[in-house]
Amino acid sequence: FERFSPVLPEAYLDSAVVMLGAIQPGLQHRVVDQFEGRRRRPFILADTFDLWIHTTKPELIKLLKRIDLFVINEDESLLLTGARDLVVAGKLLRKMGPRMVVIKKGGHGSVLFHPEGYFAIPAFPVTKFIDPTGAGDSYAGAIAGYLASAGRTDFGTLKKAVAYATAVSSLTVESFSVDRLSAAGRKAIDQRYRELEQITRF
Repeated sequence: FERFSPVLPEAYLDSAVVMLGAIQPGLQHRVVDQFEGRRRRPFILADTFDLWIHTTKPELIKLLKRIDLFVINEDESLLLTGARDLVVAGKLLRKMGPRMVVIKKGGHGSVLFHPEGYFAIPAFPVTKFIDPTGAGDSYAGAIAGYLASAGRTDFGTLKKAVAYATAVSSLTVESFSVDRLSAAGRKAIDQRYRELEQITRF
């Protein structure tokens, strides 16, 4: 990323949902800047990485005031907030700016902190774990994709987005690269979503 400067095509500037991948916060700011003054402000989701918490924390904290949803893993959430408890960390992160926060707990699922409430979901019970690389990216991407397809960002829709993200990332870890996810397709994702519904209903 030494000389990388994200410049969005004009057609992208009407996007309803924008996902900021876990690049340097300065570059994430540069993407958000390009939506300033647009007729419609997009829903902005941001991911991050522990390196940026260690090296560019002030820029990252400023970014949190410009986004709607922050996706972060458990260790990163505790590192960024200084909290010792995940629930406390989620509440502190919301106070830093984003209306919503999702904290990923790896094999223990994830939690959503939303203005309307708290939602927790277990991980999908994977029995063929091969490689975790890309699981977090596919998780955040699935949330963005579901919100874009639904056209809403209310609490109920966010819960479903988190469930779909859980299903998608469970496929990602079953192979290297995106092989398992791309071969499985939407049918397998929907099946895992339905299984998660059964697992979490009581």
